[in-house]
Amino acid sequence: YLAEAIDEKVGEAITINEPTEYFTPMIYNMKANAMLRNEAQTADAEETMVDFKKIKLKYDVTVTFALK
Repeated sequence: YLAEAIDEKVGEAITINEPTEYFTPMIYNMKANAMLRNEAQTADAEETMVDFKKIKLKYDVTVTFALK
């Protein structure tokens, strides 16, 4: 609707940028998983409970389009 406001049409994508800053939480999660595995190995197998939690993911993509 922004292109229509200036009497243009959206063309093909010229650039697509994906920020890399969102990959850092994955490293934190990998460390947390390793800690949980170590705790599970040292704990008694019958007493080990896995606590599942919902997580939210966020991802951004910046795209520049040509106008016709």
